[in-house]
Amino acid sequence: MLVNKTFQALNGKCWKYLGKFPSNYIAPPTVTSITYSGNYMGGTAFVATPIFDTCTDCLNWPGYQVTHYGTYQPISNSAQNACLGYNTGRPYYTTSTILAVGMRVYDTFTSAPTNGNNNWIVLKLDPSLYTGKAVQINTSGYIIAIQDVNTQYC
Repeated sequence: MLVNKTFQALNGKCWKYLGKFPSNYIAPPTVTSITYSGNYMGGTAFVATPIFDTCTDCLNWPGYQVTHYGTYQPISNSAQNACLGYNTGRPYYTTSTILAVGMRVYDTFTSAPTNGNNNWIVLKLDPSLYTGKAVQINTSGYIIAIQDVNTQYC
């Protein structure tokens, strides 16, 4: 990551990378610092991509479109049922093309997270391919489980 570049975390918030500093560093008054225990950026699967030149570019980024296959809302109680029941497509949005646990799924990027009610759907980046990801989405729109699926051989 280059200093003064901006990226978006899995939760949709934009961050500007200022550099790596020792633990006793005191940030200037123009910087809002936080103390957080854990991985604030979303887990081990997080990769800061894409990288933006400005905060405005980051905030205006439309996100990646993934296509949801199945009923209009997530209703399947398992990855298998989501794979067996997929038949229609509608766009959902994410902050990365790599779907992972901890990532948020949006109905309208980034203002309306999907309320999955802990149900499963199949997401694909390319609808013409059989491979996809069955994902379980919680009530806040976060992926809580993921499984590779081949929709030709559910």
